[in-house]
Amino acid sequence: MRELPTNSGAGLAVEVRLESEAKIQFEHASLVWCGDDDNYAGLFVEALGGKTKLQMVVRRRGSRSSRSPTGTRNLCGCGS
Repeated sequence: MRELPTNSGAGLAVEVRLESEAKIQFEHASLVWCGDDDNYAGLFVEALGGKTKLQMVVRRRGSRSSRSPTGTRNLCGCGS
């Protein structure tokens, strides 16, 4: 991993295209933004219960939470 470039307070934009055809239970592809091991956020396209789901995972100060964002079908074309 690399450190973010320093700038004069300007915003940062990142654009990524992630394609996945997860078929086996828990098979996934993800994009994770890490602060450290106890602080990160990620988007996961994952096979769960025979369906492909989009999961958002956030860990703050060591506590983890996850959920399926609303409008999942519109975000990844993978259904809800």
